[in-house]
Amino acid sequence: MKILIKFVKIIITAAIAIIVVVAAGRYVNAWQAAEDERTALEDAQKSRLQQMTVKAAVDGDTLILVNDEKVRLLGIDAPESVHRDKSRNSAYGDMASEYMRSLVKGGDRIWVLRPGMSAYTGTKPGYGEMNTGSDPESAGALARDTDNYGRLLRIVWTTEPDLSNGLTKDCLSESLNYKMLEEGFAVTYFMEKDEPYEELFRSAMQKAAEAGNGLWSAEGWPSYAAMNLLGQ
Repeated sequence: MKILIKFVKIIITAAIAIIVVVAAGRYVNAWQAAEDERTALEDAQKSRLQQMTVKAAVDGDTLILVNDEKVRLLGIDAPESVHRDKSRNSAYGDMASEYMRSLVKGGDRIWVLRPGMSAYTGTKPGYGEMNTGSDPESAGALARDTDNYGRLLRIVWTTEPDLSNGLTKDCLSESLNYKMLEEGFAVTYFMEKDEPYEELFRSAMQKAAEAGNGLWSAEGWPSYAAMNLLGQ
């Protein structure tokens, strides 16, 4: 009887050990899969993150690079100050341009990113999701590369962003795009449907308006913005 009991105990102990090993293996596999996905996401982000040098800030939403390419900040629109049609320029545009030049000037290094898009899938991605395909009909479609004037459409930072967890809210909040909205020198402008930063950028603009930041405290700006920028 004692031998039988001892044998049963051995069996039970062995079974528990097997269960623990299997559970641990599954945990390790799940952790490794998550880590591999995170690493792939980071690599995909970094592959599209470029460091560039600024030649000058053109206005409140456009930078010119030392190679004479122009970068248009995605998700925002600032009033005109250097438009060929001088009737479209305004004192508001001068103020927005001046503020942009306080953030970035000629010779500064910037980091620019062409983000992933989900406009063709009918679903809105989380901030951390990064699509890597190039086919507009696929779920991995990229945002447009340039606008109708040939300007690069990008998210821009003045310090290298931490993309280890993808294009997060914290990461976007450090961008020039967001800062121009947050400080009240630009309004939101979305070129595609369901851009991944749309909700965050709208919130930044709304808070700036409520606080009277930047242009929102300038006489006539809300009406001017509503007539000339918002809704376009």
